[in-house]
Amino acid sequence: LPLLIEDEPRYGYRGLLLDLSRTFYPTSTLRQIIDGLRMTKINVLHLHLTDDDSIPIEYPSFTGITNYTAFTPSEFYAVNQLKELVRYAEENGVKVIPEVDIPGHTRAFGDDPRLTHLLT
Repeated sequence: LPLLIEDEPRYGYRGLLLDLSRTFYPTSTLRQIIDGLRMTKINVLHLHLTDDDSIPIEYPSFTGITNYTAFTPSEFYAVNQLKELVRYAEENGVKVIPEVDIPGHTRAFGDDPRLTHLLT
């Protein structure tokens, strides 16, 4: 017998928030999380990317900023990694909402001599 299952989510917005400004996850792990979201019908991934503790994202207009804003020199997200992650999420029915609080939450910029004026 053929079987037809009609199923749909109860709510239009079902999300998960990850605080990447406090915990670094490699992009391979983020892709696994997106896979899990797809399987459990969660359609939004909210990425908290900036806070006073760290700003682990690359800014092409401020080369080297991650030397001051990431927890370690290797724990940051390059622009191409984030674009690929968003593309992968979209292909799997997950919308990525990045949260970037700038100029608020800028204490992580404090050690970069180019940006100390933001802290006054």
